[in-house]
Amino acid sequence: MEGDRLLSASFDDKLAQCKNDCVITFTKFLDIRQQGIFLSRPKDKDAVALLFGGYASAERKIGVFVPKLYNIGTEEEYFEYDGGEPLRAVRIVKDKFSVLSHRDYLGALMSLGIKRETVGDIIPDKDGASVVVFRETAPHIIRDLDRIGRGSCVCRELALTDIEKTQIETREIFATVPSLRLDNIVSAAFGISRKLAAEAIEQKKVFVDGVPCEKADRKISAGSKIVLHGMGKAVFQEQNGVSRKDRQKIVIKRYV
Repeated sequence: MEGDRLLSASFDDKLAQCKNDCVITFTKFLDIRQQGIFLSRPKDKDAVALLFGGYASAERKIGVFVPKLYNIGTEEEYFEYDGGEPLRAVRIVKDKFSVLSHRDYLGALMSLGIKRETVGDIIPDKDGASVVVFRETAPHIIRDLDRIGRGSCVCRELALTDIEKTQIETREIFATVPSLRLDNIVSAAFGISRKLAAEAIEQKKVFVDGVPCEKADRKISAGSKIVLHGMGKAVFQEQNGVSRKDRQKIVIKRYV
């Protein structure tokens, strides 16, 4: 597709700048499909490509190119080196009467003239929402966003390290499956039939650790992050025994 070709070309430009100037470069925010394109690129001998979304379980992330001589190879090492640059988090505290959704917060940000590609995850909760954005976007939100719909709100900067500690809601799923195949794990994680899980995999709607996977029989290991496009994300935490019917007992963390 033409859009994917242009996206890949933009990645080439960022990689060339990284290598020519020996500096860290980064893309706009990428959705899960675009992240798959970013990660599918051939490895470069002079630069490392990684994804960073501001916190460990982020869904929308920027692509980052780092010169090899920086000796940075993971998201965690990048955060330690740059302290989360170029991203910031903003905490939006709504009034006590408004009931707001992800769409409401996104619409309010777009009404300020902020482009979607400069906004990462929006994480709503009962008191408001936490939003990951580029550094230059944060002051604009803090200064100008004071209403969402008919309700009022106040905004302040939030440390990236505080997002996952207080705002991310998860639940544990205990299930048994015939085997640790991807279609079985997707079925258990998202409460759909194995047939629908296999169809989603075939349609390239399932991502494992940020990369699209089309093999329903792929064996999944503990710690793998699984995203089903349109339904959310989960982490296969562990296999902890076998049932009397010789089925695998598993634990999954589902993000809600």
